[in-house]
Amino acid sequence: MPFPESTTSDAFEARWAELRTLLSSEVLGPFDTCATDVASALRDMQRSRAPTKIVTLNVGGTRFATFHETLLRFEGSYFHALLQWPPTENGEYFLDFDPALFAPIMTYLRSGHLPLDSLAGGARDDFFELYDYLQLPPLAAWDPTHCHDDVLLSAGDTVLAKQRGFNAFVGAVAVTPLRRFCVSDNSVFVEVGYCPRDSSRKADATVHGYVLSIEIDSAGEIHAVLKAYPAEAAQPLPPIFVPPFKATTSATTVVVTRDDESISFEVNGVLLNQRFSDVPSALYPMTRLWNVQQPPAISA
Repeated sequence: MPFPESTTSDAFEARWAELRTLLSSEVLGPFDTCATDVASALRDMQRSRAPTKIVTLNVGGTRFATFHETLLRFEGSYFHALLQWPPTENGEYFLDFDPALFAPIMTYLRSGHLPLDSLAGGARDDFFELYDYLQLPPLAAWDPTHCHDDVLLSAGDTVLAKQRGFNAFVGAVAVTPLRRFCVSDNSVFVEVGYCPRDSSRKADATVHGYVLSIEIDSAGEIHAVLKAYPAEAAQPLPPIFVPPFKATTSATTVVVTRDDESISFEVNGVLLNQRFSDVPSALYPMTRLWNVQQPPAISA
């Protein structure tokens, strides 16, 4: 008849159980106490051991090395829980993720910039699922390193304000190239859309990008114009005017959505028939405002 398989550990435990019966209680008692104390001390040493300065992550077979504090950049993230545990025997932490999706996250942890230009539409959806899984902070925020000098950011960089009342637009771009975002604003003159990353630094009347310009008159009517100024163009393209419509609330909420080739706008729940087409991929959410009061807020 076949015998059950046994392991080296099973054989050791069986032999140790046999030997224990040969020990007197005077010997066995102190021995068990000593073994328990040693095991407890080893556990305490493991918990209190200072974290390694350089951490190596094995992500789906691709290795990423970075500083311990880089992984802990955002409080309460997945990495805070991960680093509570010791690495594997070869000194790594194994993460079963797609390394192509994880690479932009490493850039984001190191620099605060999240490059997604290399990811196609479907891959971006997978990326945002991974981003949420890692419990990183919301991506809908204005970028303090890419805004006009007279812009003041607050509320976790989600609210943008104009510090001085000179007659010019000031604005900012978002931290990441979101494919859908929402801007809520109480001002009577604002622009919302997409632009190249550096366009927001300018206070010119027009900047490169694709924006919806909104002006609310004294009668409460919204006048909207689509303005396109491609980066390679010598001057702006002819504007596209939207028929005026009544403002239904004191605040204007604009939802901007883009796919691989077009940009569409929804104002106070109304989807505009007018849209941009044949737009480039390397664009970031942006807003520009004229008034000092009623700063706009961004959300995803």
